[in-house]
Amino acid sequence: MTTDPQHITYFQELLREHELSITTFRIQLLKTFESAGLPLSAQQLMEKFQQKIDKVTLYRNVEAFERSGLICRMYFNGQEALYEERFSGHLYHHLICNHCGKIEQIDVCAVPPPQTESGFQVDHHHVEYYGLCFSCQQLMSQT
Repeated sequence: MTTDPQHITYFQELLREHELSITTFRIQLLKTFESAGLPLSAQQLMEKFQQKIDKVTLYRNVEAFERSGLICRMYFNGQEALYEERFSGHLYHHLICNHCGKIEQIDVCAVPPPQTESGFQVDHHHVEYYGLCFSCQQLMSQT
């Protein structure tokens, strides 16, 4: 994680724009989401912090971020809730292994937003592809 003051200013502005109090914990949490690159569970978020953090504090902040649109909650294959940032403007698409649950991110979006007569304006989307990761394919071909 960068300690560049301009980077910290970016997160402070992001919190201000979403009418959220600026705290050190919230800035650290936003940095964690930014650097993750993949959806994270609450447990994985807790493990990313060097110091022990209060679970209730984490959940309250995750809820506040979700309500404000900074992150979104998703479920893959009935797993626990996973959270992913929505503040960078990057569109997220995922490959999910049906066997081991591994998630890979796809950086290219080939899905254009739908055009409707109603004038519906899309602000974000995500696409999920389910199948078998390379490791599980190899494992299954050996049996």
